[in-house]
Amino acid sequence: MKDWISANVVVALLLSSCTYPVKRADWSHYHGPGADLFRQEEVPPPYFPDPVEPVNRTVAAVNFAQLRYLIDPLSSGYRFVVPPPVRRSVSHFSENLVYPRRLLANLGFFPTKVRFLS
Repeated sequence: MKDWISANVVVALLLSSCTYPVKRADWSHYHGPGADLFRQEEVPPPYFPDPVEPVNRTVAAVNFAQLRYLIDPLSSGYRFVVPPPVRRSVSHFSENLVYPRRLLANLGFFPTKVRFLS
């Protein structure tokens, strides 16, 4: 137990002290290939209006709310109530449901490449 605690303390100290100052390169004296690109002023990216942006933001907010307030509590409750062997059995059962499609795909009944009409 003592080794576990000391190992965690060492790891915490190592991770907390991993800040290094960022060294910026000075390219003002560079005259090689591409030097003109270093001296160009930075231009902001172009603005492209997105007419469906409000819909995208609304859908993203609804998805986030579902994940945070519905799915996360349900999954935590499921993990708390259902023991690991039963969860593993449910996982194996759901994997086995995909087997017929895999079998048909391996036998060549489903195309392996998507062909686009030209």
